[in-house]
Amino acid sequence: MPSLDWYWHRFKAMDSKEFVGHLRKKASQFAGYWLQPNLSFLVPAPNTRYPVLPDLAVAPAILVKSLTHDADRIVGGRWTFFGNLELQVEVPPRWHKDYLVQTEIQCREPGFRVNHRQLPSGADIKCIWELSRWYEVARLAQASWLTREPLLSQKCLTLLEHWAETNRPFLGWNWTSALESGLRLLQYAWIDGWLESGPDFPERISRLQQLRQQLLAPHVYYTWRNRSFGSSANNHLIGELAGLIVACVRWPTLTRWCRTLGDLSQLWETQVLTQFSEDGGNREQALNYHLFSWELSYHALCALKTAGINVRTAVEERLARAAEFFVHVQAELEPWDYGDSDSAFVVPLMANIGNAVPEWRSWFAGEQSPALTFWLGTRTPVRTYHGWKHFPDSGYSVFRSPDWFLRWDLSSLGFLNTAAHGHLDVLHLSVWHKGVAMVIDPGTGAYYADSRLRNFLASGDAHNGPNPGSENLPRRSGPFLWASQHDKPVVKNSEEICEAEVALKKGRLVRSLNPLPNGAGWEVTDAFVTLAGQKGRFSVLWQFAPDMQIKRVAENAFKLQRSGVCLAVEVSADWRSIELVIEPDSQNTIEGTVSPSFRKQAFAPFLKLTASDSQSCVFRTTFRACADQ
Repeated sequence: MPSLDWYWHRFKAMDSKEFVGHLRKKASQFAGYWLQPNLSFLVPAPNTRYPVLPDLAVAPAILVKSLTHDADRIVGGRWTFFGNLELQVEVPPRWHKDYLVQTEIQCREPGFRVNHRQLPSGADIKCIWELSRWYEVARLAQASWLTREPLLSQKCLTLLEHWAETNRPFLGWNWTSALESGLRLLQYAWIDGWLESGPDFPERISRLQQLRQQLLAPHVYYTWRNRSFGSSANNHLIGELAGLIVACVRWPTLTRWCRTLGDLSQLWETQVLTQFSEDGGNREQALNYHLFSWELSYHALCALKTAGINVRTAVEERLARAAEFFVHVQAELEPWDYGDSDSAFVVPLMANIGNAVPEWRSWFAGEQSPALTFWLGTRTPVRTYHGWKHFPDSGYSVFRSPDWFLRWDLSSLGFLNTAAHGHLDVLHLSVWHKGVAMVIDPGTGAYYADSRLRNFLASGDAHNGPNPGSENLPRRSGPFLWASQHDKPVVKNSEEICEAEVALKKGRLVRSLNPLPNGAGWEVTDAFVTLAGQKGRFSVLWQFAPDMQIKRVAENAFKLQRSGVCLAVEVSADWRSIELVIEPDSQNTIEGTVSPSFRKQAFAPFLKLTASDSQSCVFRTTFRACADQ
């Protein structure tokens, strides 16, 4: 269970209205379980205007090939988790099993009574929830609709019927989160659309009607009554409202269990304008959740338009700027995201699930993305340009040139009082050279399965911003909770040299970036200045990407090689210590552990620099392009 310290800081993050709201929610959950209305008498009739399915005749070959491959994989029990982990499962799967650690945890208690944050034997609720987001069921439904293969449709129905039988309403792990039920509503709207328009076979319509009767009303009832609020909102509330909107557009009679579409639309619009900054960045300070929240919002927007519900121009403009932000701030091919990233997506419309982020970015940019274009149509392309681009509201600066992409974190810690999905990455610099990730953000790891790794990857110790020690930095109180936040950095530009500083309890951190002549590289200068104006001690950990080859060519000079790209790294002589680590520590030190994607981890080499408190010292690190030899 979370510590008393966690509960205390979580309580402090609430105002009186939110605290009372949580008490009411608990009472409502208890009453709603024992006094729930009859949710099974109504068989919702679908409004076939949504989702709008494209013309089969123009289906891209790459999508047909990918879905045919995925259908064989899924029927054979090789299911993909988090877009990158392929695990063998039974078909139908055991819906309460963490297949990564091979632990099944049966639970028939009401969802509001169980603690999903701490499961036994190293199990993680995210692996259980991932099964029940029905991504693989949706891929089968797509494949059936595209190939007109009725056996695949029958397999979809069998999987959903088994889920409904083993996950009775409001009982067990899959009824502990309104976001999860909201995502299932949105997913099922697409699955139902594909199956209803797919190949015919005996009992197809009657089985579909039976599933609608079993699944829809309980999901809408639960999602609405348990929706997030206050400092718990984050992307959860957008997801819950998007699921309700999409479901109520496809099955209009479902509004009796929540609110009218007009009411839902107004609540959703408020959340879009709240969670996305005016410059388009997501205030959660987590790049994959930026895409996740955008995708949720886009499904809601499309559904509302088909229902004839007007959406404010300001909301559509904010979402357009959010798409532009993602194109500018995300790397083209090797994404190492800042903040929490659980590799979440909404509906698996991409050609290759494992390539989801580059496909979405490509679609936003107006480049090659045939699968998303097929399902969602074309968009006004977003073009990037060379030089610096600063997002003052979100707090990020990016630099692009033919050879370099730099992403500099100048943001606040996170959204709302909890800063739930933020990492302590202030002034962190990520570097790509010729499209190859060289200096990286270390990733997320897991939410619940390995708390030690999770806390490290979220901390300042894992990032390369100048680090004066934990006594100067905000403290993490537990899962999705920071005890306090740091100030937002102040940015100063003098011609091409960029400088930023952030105020802390006992001083201020300063970092400047200076381009070398002719685009040859970058000089990074760091300092920690105490309240008395003296230079204080700090460290910098340059975390490189996995499989990086590093050679020490002098006491303070190194050569980095990865994927055919080479960088020379030089550090000034004033650093008190220069420590290069290229292999895991036999003492099981956690430094150097990175997470390329959710639930994956690897060791990667790093360079740790420690500064003294001498007033005459200048602490620099220079990254210079060099020949690969």
